[in-house]
Amino acid sequence: MNVEISNLHLLQGEEEQNNKKEIVKSDGFMSLASLVDTEELTNLYHVGGFSLDLKQEDRPQVSVVSNEFATPNNKVRFFFTKSMKDAEVKNTATALIVKNIDGVEVLETHQKVNDKKTKLLSILTLTKAIREKFNNGIEASKLRFDALKNNTNEVSTQALWDGCMPGGYFWCGGGCGYQTGSSAIKNKIDGCCLNHDYCYANHSTARCLNCDEDLHACVTNPINRADDPTTADYIATYFEWHCSSL
Repeated sequence: MNVEISNLHLLQGEEEQNNKKEIVKSDGFMSLASLVDTEELTNLYHVGGFSLDLKQEDRPQVSVVSNEFATPNNKVRFFFTKSMKDAEVKNTATALIVKNIDGVEVLETHQKVNDKKTKLLSILTLTKAIREKFNNGIEASKLRFDALKNNTNEVSTQALWDGCMPGGYFWCGGGCGYQTGSSAIKNKIDGCCLNHDYCYANHSTARCLNCDEDLHACVTNPINRADDPTTADYIATYFEWHCSSL
């Protein structure tokens, strides 16, 4: 799984404005917006957006544009990812929405891919721990975009997926995990990669079905993703293209 991540940059100025206009007119946005109260939708703001390129050895390059929206009360988060490989385009719209159902607060995850019907992926009872993770995920995203804004060159230089991924990972990345002899785990995303390594060790064939789909589900789980949204998004985007069943 040696993947090079290059040309990472923050969407700013006219590029950011044009990107936002394209998103709010999209079917994905309209579909997610229908799930949210009008008042919440009015308060939705753009957390930030970035673009990057993914390249794995002899495979075609994948270009990705990612944008995130949220409400000030942290009850709604929208993610929009546009990934392009050759002439193929995949638009993925994901919503994390806090709702009150029969007096119980829950966190719903919805997703729409291209022209497919919007799917309800999960419903979690909003415990204190889950609420903290949800809020921390938004704060982590803000810090990520601030880092890009303040030091784009440094972030771009570090964004190479050859060896362990930047940020102190022990199991995520090509040549990481067993090859490093480490027994440590950085966070839940690293734990997903650890399980993925064990799965690869036990399956030499049909790895997309047996291992990669589980890794994708693990890193996109909203509780796990909150530990490091950027790394989780990199991994999810890669395997969405690597395994056509996702």
